[in-house]
Amino acid sequence: MVVAIIAIMSAVGFASLQSAKSASRLKTAKREVAATIKLAQSYALQGKMQNGATPCGYGFRFPDNDNVNYEIFYNPGPDCDKKNSGTDLTYLKKYLHYTDVGILPASQTAESFSLKNGVTLVINASAPGNANREIYFTVPRANIFNGVGAPYPEIQSFWFEYSGDFKMIIFNPGGYVTEN
Repeated sequence: MVVAIIAIMSAVGFASLQSAKSASRLKTAKREVAATIKLAQSYALQGKMQNGATPCGYGFRFPDNDNVNYEIFYNPGPDCDKKNSGTDLTYLKKYLHYTDVGILPASQTAESFSLKNGVTLVINASAPGNANREIYFTVPRANIFNGVGAPYPEIQSFWFEYSGDFKMIIFNPGGYVTEN
């Protein structure tokens, strides 16, 4: 009887420990990604220089087809520090995501990171605000845009998954980042 009680208590304790471990992994990953997004935003606000010039802006992205690795990138457009007031949408759309256009220098990676402990990004195009893989902040005001140069019209999110549990990071068009 004592052995049976100990076995039951051990099983319950083990299940509880696994649940706490899963929640901890997700919480850690969510905080690391939110901090990285805020760092990219800070770089844009500071006008942080790269190779002696001020980029057009800084962004955060999960590269295509990669749900584990993410990066801070910048767009080293010509004379961005002289032309971009942060409000000229025509200019912003022209210079935002020029890896696809091929006219200007490609976006450059400033820093690279990886999700750890089996946590992955979840892309669900049917969930409102959860189909994007990129956030872009203009220099000098850190206005927020998506990967094709359009302002975000609504709240966006990044969802993370580990072992069937989910957590998310929410950011609004004004650039405010929260963890849920």
